[in-house]
Amino acid sequence: MQKKITIALILCLTVVAIFATGCIKEKPTAMPTSTPTPTPTPTPIPAVTSTLTTDGLQVTVNSVRKDESDFLMPKSGYTFLIVNLTIKNVGNEGRKMYGVAGMTVEDNAEHSFPAHPRVDDLYEKIDRLSPYEWEDDILSLGQELTGEVGFEIPKVLTGWQFIYWYPGEPKLIWDLEL
Repeated sequence: MQKKITIALILCLTVVAIFATGCIKEKPTAMPTSTPTPTPTPTPIPAVTSTLTTDGLQVTVNSVRKDESDFLMPKSGYTFLIVNLTIKNVGNEGRKMYGVAGMTVEDNAEHSFPAHPRVDDLYEKIDRLSPYEWEDDILSLGQELTGEVGFEIPKVLTGWQFIYWYPGEPKLIWDLEL
């Protein structure tokens, strides 16, 4: 008889245990919260008429135009892009000028086009900074030059940017909005 009571007791305790575990609320586990990573805002590229400064030079793109003159015709499917700019020495000393070798335009696919040698009056102005061929072309303190640089570019490409850059300096970039 004691065996039957023991079995009944075990059976009752098992039922109570099952019932009790079903009624107990479990604490929900907290989901790990992650701090949202802010999306960096891209730095806007300055437009025409903006002035940027690098290493003591202040450069302003004054205007941009497309030109197909009778004097010099571009290749078929191309046009001349004329950038009018002003370069001013705002540094602490005279500044060597390197001509237009560090000036290019790029399209939105990063095709780069150098200055066209026959559509450029700025190079001549830089070259005239020194009266002697063997001297460096130095832009004096406060001195500024304004001139035009031409680029032969395809008519069909878009997203043009003017880039002023020399090794060792940061690139200055303007959106030409063409």
